[in-house]
Amino acid sequence: MMQEWNNFAVKVSHVNSGLKIVTPPLAEEGKEPGLWMKPGMFWSIAETSEVKEECARFIDFFLNSPEANAILRGERGVPISKEVRDRLLEGDLLEEVEQEMFRFTDEAAALCGETPPPEPAGVEGINDAFSETANAFFYDVLTGEEAAAEFRQRANEILAEYGH
Repeated sequence: MMQEWNNFAVKVSHVNSGLKIVTPPLAEEGKEPGLWMKPGMFWSIAETSEVKEECARFIDFFLNSPEANAILRGERGVPISKEVRDRLLEGDLLEEVEQEMFRFTDEAAALCGETPPPEPAGVEGINDAFSETANAFFYDVLTGEEAAAEFRQRANEILAEYGH
């Protein structure tokens, strides 16, 4: 199951206004929360870009500009900048469900641990290789040992393609 912390509330409110967003139940005995916040988007600038400075200014504008975020209103996720979030909440730009989404994100963040680093390039291929070899095992096409060996070989090939 994929958890969407924020703009999912806006999406479903148009279908059923009676649905509300809530945090998942947590085990009390856990030492670590097991949850983490994932940005709605990861931003990067290609090492080979000839316009790195312009890219950096655009990303800064997109993330930190009250004007840009007044247009977006959390459509690509609740703004990371507390200043931008607070300005949107204090203004009259957000509908009630959008305000609820912003407040919920803060509530959910209190339940979360450290965000892991972004997954390495090639992870999609590794996930596909895992699914394919697991299914081959589940349907008795490969033994467990054969599936494990094939998956390891394919994963190593994929990682090598990306320089890992």
